[in-house]
Formats: sequence, C-alpha cells, structure tokens
Amino acid sequence: MIYILFSAVLLLSSCKKNADNSQQEKPQTEIATEATNGLTTVSGEFLYMADAAVLNTGQKVYGVTINEKMHELNGKVKLMKKEDFDMIPVTVRGTISKKPEGQEGWPEIIDIKEIVSVSPATNADETIIIKSEE
Repeated sequence: MIYILFSAVLLLSSCKKNADNSQQEKPQTEIATEATNGLTTVSGEFLYMADAAVLNTGQKVYGVTINEKMHELNGKVKLMKKEDFDMIPVTVRGTISKKPEGQEGWPEIIDIKEIVSVSPATNADETIIIKSEE
C-alpha cells in the first residue's frame, strides 16, 4: 500500500516538473562523490511516510534505510514542510547498496550516515493538494 502511495507522489511530482521544465530549466542533479571513508554524497528530495522513505534525485530514486539518522533527517525536514506530502531538498552522505533479493522497494537503497543540508521546498506554491469530502 505504501509503495503505491509513494509511486503516486513521485508520478505527480514528475508531471509537475515536466510542466515546469517547459517554462524554466532547473536541473536537479545527483551528486555522487566517493570520499576516502567510502561515503557517497547525494542530493535530492526526501519524503518519509509511515514505514517507507525515499530520496528522489531527479535521475534516480533511492529507498532510504529506516534508522536513527533517517529519523533525525525527517525531524529537520518536518520543520520545512507545509503539507504532509511535500518533498524537501536535502543533501546527505551515506552508503548505497542494492536492495536485498525478494524485498519490495526501490532497486537501490541509501543508508544515511551524515546530513549535509536541508533546504526549504522550492515549489511549495505549486504543490497539488487533493482533499476528499467525507
């Protein structure tokens, strides 16, 4: 169920970005640099919901290992969010690996070891909000 939720969020995000690209090209690139300690620096938009977290770089989507550092990042991201589904730009350092065989989720996962930066959402005014009438 959560996989479907993230897929819908990423699809809406992609559609919005494609529309934005026709007006103004704003590259969102993945920074992948290896340091001597073996960590990779990655920049992208972070989202954590219930029991799953993703980091969307614009070129690739990573699953994020749920651990203490991810919860620390989520605490910082919550301060920047206006809505629950806002994806907040972050830069983190961690280890990237393939997901375990038979496990559901994205093909690659990042285990966050360091939080480099958390930035305010750049397109918060263009967020699509769907409200149900109950």
